[in-house]
Amino acid sequence: MSTSDGQVDVSVVIVSWNTRALLARAIVSARQCAGGQTVQTIVVDNASSDGSADMVRTLYSNVQLIANTENLGYTKACNQGLAAAHGRYLLFLNSDAELTRGCLDKLVRVMDAHPDIGACSPSWTEDGRNVPAGVFPRLWLRLLPTRMNWRIESRMIHSAYRDAECYDVEYIVGAVLMVRREVVAQIGGMEERLFMWYDDADWCLRMKRRGWRRVVVPGAWAKHEHGASTAQVPGLQADLRMAMAEYTYWRLHKGRLLTAILYCSRVLRLGGGWAWLSVRNHRRRRGDPPDRESQRLAAARFGWHLGHGLDVLVRKPRPYTGEAAAPSPGKGGMP
Repeated sequence: MSTSDGQVDVSVVIVSWNTRALLARAIVSARQCAGGQTVQTIVVDNASSDGSADMVRTLYSNVQLIANTENLGYTKACNQGLAAAHGRYLLFLNSDAELTRGCLDKLVRVMDAHPDIGACSPSWTEDGRNVPAGVFPRLWLRLLPTRMNWRIESRMIHSAYRDAECYDVEYIVGAVLMVRREVVAQIGGMEERLFMWYDDADWCLRMKRRGWRRVVVPGAWAKHEHGASTAQVPGLQADLRMAMAEYTYWRLHKGRLLTAILYCSRVLRLGGGWAWLSVRNHRRRRGDPPDRESQRLAAARFGWHLGHGLDVLVRKPRPYTGEAAAPSPGKGGMP
């Protein structure tokens, strides 16, 4: 059952950027999988160039559309949806995700039964064993080699799984995230100084500090395509957007000292990696194309860090779009 005005059970907020076909599936899933809940559907389109906004206007008259004239970023778009929402609960649904039958009912029932739960998520697999969650960043983990960090964090995340009605996690990945309205009234909306990425960790950390639980409901599940929008951003630009989002998260929650330790360790690691690739390629008469590309990317990442030190450590955090983020490196060398 769906509605466009008045008090409703769930307001579904879908932020869209150039994912027209997937967006249509997300909208349909929110309508068809409402079950016994009254649902308000809001689409916030961030200036898509693929006709997404026109498609919503033409095909889905009962969907509330907010069509931005520029890409304002994920967090600001979510907050626009929040401002228009009437629901007791607010479900943030990525445009590359779909609800399945019974999912919404199960999430609402869990939230109704446990008033101390501030946010919840379904699993991303039908067997319920996928854990769509993360662990809050820890300095000792971030100082480890990247692959080792990933392995340890993955183990920590999956150790949270319980065969139960719901189980607690540190933070919920924001692709399908239901939040209690009282939580938003207490801690505010998403952090707009994060253009995208780390917004879910930031929001859930603020929930934790106010005593709200964050849980996964394994009996509910949703489909997720993973990164349909972000895949359209050039790889290096996406990496640098994520890097600045991480540093912004650390500035907001860990302070300048720990952020500086993290930043300096990254600069040393990236500089060392670039130097090693440069020496190795110099010793070869002809470097392979993959080696030259690796050296070029290493130079760009190292140069970006050197060029953005003041933004990371001194200036006030602000949304970082990453436009023209990567310096143009010389042929196989530093910018």
